[in-house]
Amino acid sequence: MSQIKYQVIIYWSQEDNNFIAEVPELPGWAAAEGWNPGQFDATRFYNTDPAGFFMGELEGEPIACIPGVSYGASVEIP
Repeated sequence: MSQIKYQVIIYWSQEDNNFIAEVPELPGWAAAEGWNPGQFDATRFYNTDPAGFFMGELEGEPIACIPGVSYGASVEIP
């Protein structure tokens, strides 16, 4: 059995009527790469597209995470 390399916290959100998965390490990884994610960005992305989060691994080690959010035809981005 492999060792745990990162933590995923899964819980039920009554407000969203859905399961929420959190990876506490992600904001630190983003900051180390020079990104400045907003405190509530992940929640907004998730509410827009719950299937839009992807984790990349190499030999069992997390190496990347990115949201790939589908906004739908009704959203116009300038």
